[in-house]
Amino acid sequence: MLKSLLKTLKQEILQKTCQLHQLKLEWIISYLRVTFCRFTMLRIDG
Repeated sequence: MLKSLLKTLKQEILQKTCQLHQLKLEWIISYLRVTFCRFTMLRIDG
């Protein structure tokens, strides 16, 4: 009983961690994209 409970808990934690990592990745990518766009705009204007 306890073993299976621990197993499910472990899976849940792993799933949550993966979701968090994915969110982090998406945030980083969008941030980089925005920064890159601003940089290109500055290059074009300047």
